[in-house]
Amino acid sequence: MLIACLPALPAEAAPAVTYTVRADPRLQSEVVFIQGKLSDYRANPIIYFYVLDSLGPASSLNLIKELEFAGQDRAALAAEKTGPGIWKVSNPSRGPIYFQYSLRTDQKAHGLSMDVPGGGEMPRLNDNFFFTSGAVSFVQPKLTTDAPVAIRWKIPDAWSIITPWVTKNAVTSIPRLTDLANNFLSAGKVRTAVRSLGTNFSFEIAWLGKENIKDQVVEQFGGIFKAANEIFGGPTRPKYLLIFKPLTEPGPSPASAKADSIQFYIPMGVTPEETIQFKENMFLPPILLTLAHEYAHTWAKERIKSGDFTTDSKTGNGGNLRWMIEGFTDYIGHLILLRSGVIDAENLANAMQRIFLELKNFPAYEKISLLEASQGFFNSQEKNGLIYTGGCLLALRLDLALRLGRAGPGKNLIKFMRQYYSPILNQPNKSPLERFLSSWKAYAGKNLTQELEQAIQEPVHFNFYEMLRSAGVTAVATKAMAGYDGNVENNDGVPKTVIVGPNAQAQGLRKGDIILSVNSRSIRTKEEFYERLSTAPTPVEIWRSDRAITLQLQRIPFEINKLQVKKGSLWARLAALN
Repeated sequence: MLIACLPALPAEAAPAVTYTVRADPRLQSEVVFIQGKLSDYRANPIIYFYVLDSLGPASSLNLIKELEFAGQDRAALAAEKTGPGIWKVSNPSRGPIYFQYSLRTDQKAHGLSMDVPGGGEMPRLNDNFFFTSGAVSFVQPKLTTDAPVAIRWKIPDAWSIITPWVTKNAVTSIPRLTDLANNFLSAGKVRTAVRSLGTNFSFEIAWLGKENIKDQVVEQFGGIFKAANEIFGGPTRPKYLLIFKPLTEPGPSPASAKADSIQFYIPMGVTPEETIQFKENMFLPPILLTLAHEYAHTWAKERIKSGDFTTDSKTGNGGNLRWMIEGFTDYIGHLILLRSGVIDAENLANAMQRIFLELKNFPAYEKISLLEASQGFFNSQEKNGLIYTGGCLLALRLDLALRLGRAGPGKNLIKFMRQYYSPILNQPNKSPLERFLSSWKAYAGKNLTQELEQAIQEPVHFNFYEMLRSAGVTAVATKAMAGYDGNVENNDGVPKTVIVGPNAQAQGLRKGDIILSVNSRSIRTKEEFYERLSTAPTPVEIWRSDRAITLQLQRIPFEINKLQVKKGSLWARLAALN
């Protein structure tokens, strides 16, 4: 009988969804059974159910099995699969709908690597532990209502709900059903730490490890949230989640961010406190910048409620504002770290210098504009990188111009984003770019608007060190270093070339080359590739098309400036909001 064991629930005043989860109490089975009930939704006799796949509908997820639907009399309902992870259900009575299915949690079922953001969200590491995520685990109805939806959980003992929404008596009230993706069910050894900052904001850290989360980690992240909320003029969310997940393969620490949470993927055996430590030649820990960047996105999206982000992103390319969406956000992320004390003014100057040197290494530097790069953001790794670096330095340039008083006293980029960006939505007949420029002109004036238009329309170029000198930063010495302008990323478990600079191209490297070995030593990650490459010609075996080729590759020596910040200068005061 279909879901005969699911008890009937009393009628609700608003739509509600109940999930009853059954699993092997010893957690030795890779199959979880889920029963669901949609109640008090009578708007439409046709309801679509779907799996919210964070990688998009093109992904082939073989997670959901034996899915069945039944009406209020427990008789089967007609259901038609209309697309990947989408089912059309006819419910003539408009009464409650019951559904049930089985769910595979092992990696073989979904076929996604653990280091793919959005993938590997349900790792089974051993017989005592696995973790499921609302992003890809739960079949959910698509409702045509803006009313809050109550999510009821009936889960096995020792399981827990990790959610950015208010939870009371196993009920999670979420604004929209799509926000179910921000609810996480955990089973096994999950350590959590919760910290409140004032009366209207808290954050929770969840780590899938054996040891408790250290106080230094909580304090470090708390400082970032505090600084961000001061910059934003208050929190944009009541709660934010940080989830640390283990990588099953060696590699970097990518992150997958949603509206109210961020998931960090860290190597097996690495603890959260290790990820926030400074290392040699590092001006800031990348994982902290990632948090500041993604949390800043939640603020920007709240300010731009009509969706200049979303509308502009659905045009088939990156639209005309991607340089602002990602570049300005990256700059604001750096200011958050500065204000929180994670970095000082000198660290910030050096971090900006690294960004400038990275930008100069792109073959497209001084050849294409930020508008061109924006439009190709999703289709070109190089244009993607150009947007982050060039957009960040453009934000720096504009912020310095405002702080130097070129648009009047007491102005800066943060104030513009806080006070003036939201009103541009009152111009519905203009494009997102036109609305942004109109708002910028009202705040910064005609001259800086002309400079901004020129900066995004002409090939990307910055007089970087001149910008620094204007703010009180000077180069006092140089340091010899060696770099490589062949950008290699870990792709499907292998290091693959995604961007080829002029030096790497002259050495024979091509985009798409897979790195097999360096000096006859096989490698698995981009980190191993860069570590073993030297300033002398080094034999590197690569796989191109259908054959192996050996190239002689080498790092290129260059000099980097040691920067010094003048005491009391504009740069030394960048952490201030006024």
